[in-house]
Parts: sequence; C-alpha cells; structure tokens
Amino acid sequence: EELIQKQKRIEEELVKKKQAVEETEQRLTKESQGMLQAQEETWSCREKFLQEEADNYKQKLARMQTFHVELAQLLQIKDGEDTVDEQLESVEPAMLKALIVQEIDKRDVLTTKLGQMKLKLGATKRQLTSQKQLEAENTKLRAEYEKAKLAMERMATRKAKSFASVTSLPVQQRSCPSERNAGKENRLAIIKRQLDEDEAETIDLRTTPRKAQRTKHVYVASRYLSK
Repeated sequence: EELIQKQKRIEEELVKKKQAVEETEQRLTKESQGMLQAQEETWSCREKFLQEEADNYKQKLARMQTFHVELAQLLQIKDGEDTVDEQLESVEPAMLKALIVQEIDKRDVLTTKLGQMKLKLGATKRQLTSQKQLEAENTKLRAEYEKAKLAMERMATRKAKSFASVTSLPVQQRSCPSERNAGKENRLAIIKRQLDEDEAETIDLRTTPRKAQRTKHVYVASRYLSK
C-alpha cells in the first residue's frame, strides 16, 4: 500500500507539472503573439510617418530648387528689357541678397533633415528585419520544446512500465518460510530502490528543451549501468 501511494503521488505530481507547463506555454504564446502584433503595428505606423515626412521634405526641396532657378534666370536677364528694369527697380540690392541667402539656408536645412530622415528610415527597416528573425527563432525554440516534451512523456511511460514489471515479479511457492521472507524483503528493497531512483530522476518540466535533452541522456546512461 505504501508503494502504491508513493506511485500515485508521483503520478499526481507529473500531472500537475504537465498542467502547469501547458498553462505557462499558452500564456507565453498569447503574450508573445500580442507583443509581436503590437510591435509590427507600431513599426508600420512609424515607417509610414517617416516616409510621408521624407516625401514632404523632398517636395519642399524641389520647390526651393525651382525658385532658385527662376531667381537666377531673373538676375541674368539683360538690362535692356523694360519689364526687367521695372522689376529690378522695385527691389533693393541688399534685400535681394538677403532673400537669396535666406533661401539658400532653408535649402541646406531641408537637405540636412532629409538625410536624417533617410537614416531613421533605414534604422526602422533594420529593426523590422531583426524582429522577423526573432519571430523565426521563437518558432524554432517552440518546436524544440515540443520535441523535448514528447520525449519526457515517453520516458514517464517507460518508467511506469518498469515499475509495473518490478511489482509483478513471480513469487516462489515452494520455499521455506525463511526463504519466502528473505525473497519478500529483497523484492521490497528492489521496489523501494526503483521508486527512489524514479523519483530522483523525475524531470522538472519547467526546464528548457536543451536541458531536458541532456537529462534524458543521463537517465539512459544510468539505466544501462544499473543493468
């Protein structure tokens, strides 16, 4: 009865650990999916905003260049034309020079901002690429975890079968009372040692897949040496 109760406790602990692992896995999967979706939406909105801002700067720069071309053409017109003389008379040289300097400064500022926007856009694209790589790695780790989980379930099944085979050892009927008592004590010692080994070798399902695989190899080696 003591051995049966001990086996039941081990089975209950395994069931509880499996349930805890499944609940943790579901929660982590749900949280990771939500985080990935939120990050993708954030980066998409940011990339769209930066692209629109870069397009606006390009349009402003194009308008400034057109204005500079028209202004240069206006300054290069011959003095003999009456319409040009009338326009130049209404503009003082100092004011015209200040206007040109101001427009050149604006163009330089827009060019600098456009370069900064290009750098930010490149950084955003690189971050999106790294995010996709991280998602692929998470998928790979999840597959490895499933394989390790399946291996642990198979190991638990083998342990249960081993326990059943040990408890069903044939009893020698034609023996004296002292021999029967000695055989019974030997069987009880074997069963207790087997339960202690199984309980000591019970794998914590909260470990990582790689650690679970290493523990599995140690378990197989100990079985081989015990034989």
